[in-house]
Amino acid sequence: MSTQDLSKERVCPICLHHWNDPTVLDNCNHIFCFDCIIEWTRLKPVCPLCKCSLELLKHRLWVNDAVLPNWETEGQIENIMELRSEYELERLKEKSARQPEHERQAVIHLVKHMLGELYTLRNMSITTFASDTIFKNAIDAINKELDEYKKLLIAFNDGASRSELFKSPAFRRVVYKENLSPSSICQPLFNIALNADYIKNNRDIVMKHITPFVIREICALTRKDAIDIHVYMENIMDYFTTKLKRQQIVSFLSRRGIENPHQFLNNLLHFASSGQTLKVYDQNSEYRVRRSNYVGDFFPEDDDVLVLNSNVDVEVLGQSNSNRRSQSNHQSPVSMEIPNNNASPASNSNFAIGLDPEDNDDVEIIQVSSANNQNNQRSRSLNNYFDPNSMDVSDSTSVASPCIYTLD
Repeated sequence: MSTQDLSKERVCPICLHHWNDPTVLDNCNHIFCFDCIIEWTRLKPVCPLCKCSLELLKHRLWVNDAVLPNWETEGQIENIMELRSEYELERLKEKSARQPEHERQAVIHLVKHMLGELYTLRNMSITTFASDTIFKNAIDAINKELDEYKKLLIAFNDGASRSELFKSPAFRRVVYKENLSPSSICQPLFNIALNADYIKNNRDIVMKHITPFVIREICALTRKDAIDIHVYMENIMDYFTTKLKRQQIVSFLSRRGIENPHQFLNNLLHFASSGQTLKVYDQNSEYRVRRSNYVGDFFPEDDDVLVLNSNVDVEVLGQSNSNRRSQSNHQSPVSMEIPNNNASPASNSNFAIGLDPEDNDDVEIIQVSSANNQNNQRSRSLNNYFDPNSMDVSDSTSVASPCIYTLD
């Protein structure tokens, strides 16, 4: 090839100027300016000319004037997904900097409830004839978990970032125990219109994207290593591509120790549609209490349920918004009472709720009230349990609304 022909070849197809830091791509032979191709991949990680998908690029090349560079040319390799993540994190820096106070209060609310359980167990161990070993093991398990939440609260009070807080196994358990629902602080730049056709056409890409999230949630919820992650992923991908119905994947997850499978699937869909890495997703997330984590209470089992956005939690295909609002507005309220401290130990283990006895086993009602002597005692226990010099534990959750936990 002549020098003149080489000169024509050294023009960037995007800016139409001579290469500035020529950059080669992993899956095709096209060459661009580094800044030009970076701007392009922020929109879509494909080659602008041949549309092949891209994962890596190489720049700062050792260019030979007599030969056009290619992927074999020495240079610096960059991961496109990581570059996009850095760009999003920079964009989120200001808006995600505020402290996650709602999430911190959810941790405190859970700790108070567990201290109440601890108090009840200790009373029962004194007044019943059951084996001391049973109570000792139960009390030790609660104390161990409380210690995890103590460390989490220290991290909250030390001003740790959202991504650092939300990735911890302790917080992942709080999400499910306190029935929290994620939403995005800022609209994701690279969100995905997730549907069965897209997943079928991009199965490997979707699986690679969601696998870290699935591993993290499973390890946190089961307290075990996800050694059979491929089994989870195959079943989840079959559900995503409609080979499995909702109830089938729910049964699969329940058998493997996921106590909140509906909430797990909703959270997974929210992450998958964001198009973000875990670090960016966590930094861009905030959590609020969801009214119910069991969408099957609202919709028939065979309906397809899709997570849409932070304002509309679920959509049943073929159902109008007005119908969804109508169903939501006609949910029956649940009446409940919190037993006082003078009740017998047996009554402490059963809350009085407005449901049939068989339903009573499936629902746990918790309420914190500042006027209740028992909860004042729990607040004092909380202050004794945590070192007041190392953190400030707020009792502002004492006016929280009742939370309903549906055990699927």
